[in-house]
Amino acid sequence: MSASRAGVVSPGSREAPDRRLGATATTKIRRSDFWMSFIAVLDTGGVLVGDEVSITLDIQLIKQAT
Repeated sequence: MSASRAGVVSPGSREAPDRRLGATATTKIRRSDFWMSFIAVLDTGGVLVGDEVSITLDIQLIKQAT
């Protein structure tokens, strides 16, 4: 699993300031680790669904001024 943090920024105006935190995380899992064994074989010999699945999370947290 890899992750990165974009950092804290304050793009809000003077009347409505807010703080934001951005982050991205990526990982890969195997479907077979979760007992998912269905694989559809195409006419060309390839597979429709592979065993490896990539997961990407793009997260932005916003704390609004009180």
